Amino acid sequence: MARVWKQGVTLLTGSGMAQLLPALAAPLITRVYQPHQFGVFAFVLAAFGILVPVACLRYDIAIVLPERDEEAVSIAALCLVVAIALPVALVAALLLVELYARQHVREIGLLLLTMLPAGGFLQGCQLVAQGWCLRKQNFKVMSLATATQAFATVASQLILGTFFAPSALNLVLGALLGNACAVLIFSPTLVGTVWRIAQIHTTPKLLATTALRYRRFPLIAAPYAFSGQASVRGALLVLALWLPAAIVGQYALALRVTFLPVMTVTAALGHVFYARAARDLDQPRTQHVVRTVLRLGPWIIGPFFMLLALYGRQIFSIAFGTGWAVAGQFAGILALAAFAKTSTSWLDRIFDIRSRQHLALAVEALFGVLALAAMYLILDRTHDAEAGVAGYTLVIALFYVIWMMLALRVARFARRISSEYLLSSLVMVAVMLGAYESVHQLHASPLAEFAVMGLIGATLCAIALQRSAIRMTQSW
Repeated sequence: MARVWKQGVTLLTGSGMAQLLPALAAPLITRVYQPHQFGVFAFVLAAFGILVPVACLRYDIAIVLPERDEEAVSIAALCLVVAIALPVALVAALLLVELYARQHVREIGLLLLTMLPAGGFLQGCQLVAQGWCLRKQNFKVMSLATATQAFATVASQLILGTFFAPSALNLVLGALLGNACAVLIFSPTLVGTVWRIAQIHTTPKLLATTALRYRRFPLIAAPYAFSGQASVRGALLVLALWLPAAIVGQYALALRVTFLPVMTVTAALGHVFYARAARDLDQPRTQHVVRTVLRLGPWIIGPFFMLLALYGRQIFSIAFGTGWAVAGQFAGILALAAFAKTSTSWLDRIFDIRSRQHLALAVEALFGVLALAAMYLILDRTHDAEAGVAGYTLVIALFYVIWMMLALRVARFARRISSEYLLSSLVMVAVMLGAYESVHQLHASPLAEFAVMGLIGATLCAIALQRSAIRMTQSW
């Protein structure tokens, strides 16, 4: 168990750096680029984000499963073939858009043509390398690649925007350069290991056999991942139908600040959990780990989401400039969904391990449609962006709670774990709100009030971390 804890710390170190760098640079980036430029970039990034999970048709998930490395390499080779084929198809489709679409659409099409094919191929390479590193439990390389990508993206966007011109195109190019740097870190794994073994053991016939044997991944896991991203990124596309690019840019910054740490942390937790649970899901110690994280996780991460919900507008105004206050309001609303996702979504590989991807797909697709429909209908009736985001957030938060219950049931874990998670989350919210009301009664300055609440939140987090470390390392 100590090894699992060390692996988690290794990945979370890289993930923490990947969060810290964009967080430190965000106040600079928001002073270089304008909200409407962020809005256009966010539209392109949303389209890219929806397609990214299917860059390898989710065959990359299967790399960790076979007993023999030769079979795993054939899966990795199949992923690379798909990662090359899909960008070619995207180029053909986007060229048609460029030829026949109207001028304003063609401008977006040019950005998509820049981002999607190249980004899709680079992302496919990353997924293959991550799958192989998971198989070999090489978490140091994964951590380094994650941190390097974040640094390169931020640095490129700042340099391009400062020394050339602040534009959506330079934001896109910065994101691509970040992906390229991550692939460079993974290149010894891709070239020195996967490609070398694939040349010896992989044939076209074997690739076809492998594609058929693991067909449940593109048939079920890929649509599941697509619908999951569509439910998050699609909200931005829905907003773009009703609101100006500047408001979309405000929402995009809120989404980035609120959900980027979420995706990084849950990816790290999910990788560690999957590497172990793929073979030990039925072991009692695995259930013990899950129960510990779900019971104490709300106290580790929850206080910070509560601070965002309570002080989002003030935080964004100070950190990013007064012109981004609306983004803070959006972030405070999104905090509920971000908290639910952070504390539960790392369990998603349970459905893969139990070959129940169809259940996850059905639930994900249903709630994704409901969330986007709620946002669309509210915007249609009210044209109120905050109301639309609130409706969307409530549906997404409900989804993750129900989804967690299903994951625990599929894993055949004790049913009380989900009720313990809900109780722990509700008590955490009550404690933070009670502290907020008490501090507010002191009539202190807003800065002093926030500092006291931050200290309370950090204290709760530290206690929960200490308790979780004890439970993870103790014998039972």
